[in-house]
Amino acid sequence: MPQFDCTDRQQHFAVHIPFRARYCDTLFNAVMAMSARHLSCTSDFDTFASDHYYQACLETLIPSLNDHGVTMDDDLLAATVILRLLEEFDVPLAGSDLRGHSFGTKAFIQGPPPSTTSSPSLRQAVYWSGLRQEIYNAVSLQQAPDIDLSSLHSLFTALGPDAGDCAWANQAIAHCADVLLFSFGADPGGGAVHVANLRQQHEEWRDSRPASFDPYFVGEDVEIGAAFPDIRFSAPWHGKAPQRR
Repeated sequence: MPQFDCTDRQQHFAVHIPFRARYCDTLFNAVMAMSARHLSCTSDFDTFASDHYYQACLETLIPSLNDHGVTMDDDLLAATVILRLLEEFDVPLAGSDLRGHSFGTKAFIQGPPPSTTSSPSLRQAVYWSGLRQEIYNAVSLQQAPDIDLSSLHSLFTALGPDAGDCAWANQAIAHCADVLLFSFGADPGGGAVHVANLRQQHEEWRDSRPASFDPYFVGEDVEIGAAFPDIRFSAPWHGKAPQRR
């Protein structure tokens, strides 16, 4: 599941989710729904198989979301972000709307974010996947992401020399969310000052980031302003950060 692990060096979704799905029916059905949808888009696999697993997942996920303790259950949070990705790929199925069922994930990402420098965990991977989904929805719908700006402030502190590349990439993603909150949200006042602060954060990140974020190949189409230039990076998180800056 590269979409989920693009800023996670430990690849928690790829490594841990298949094992955890063996013991959690909700997570199992979410994985199967996403996998079946992908197969139906790339082969002649049964197009209705994904719908079956999707509905089976919702039958157990929705009642669980009524329990506020869901924000402490990594398996259910992971199932929610997987189904939200499925919704991004496809038209909502059977009249369901994951944005209406995802308050468990929203409550999670609206709270204090996991530290960018602490040991990686599945909870961190779920948080950043959920935040990237909010960014995607914000850009698609031209509206502010449904997150609390104050929850991101702790992510804008300077990263030390021991911070890994994934921490730098996630800081860029948090900055992108901050920009979208300002661009599409209600102006809280002091607009010029806020713009100056956002620009300063951008420049500080650009000037301080590790050299590993430099691309190892830049095609000639960059010079002619191609819409999708050929720029190659050493790792997914190196390419994800410039997309958010």
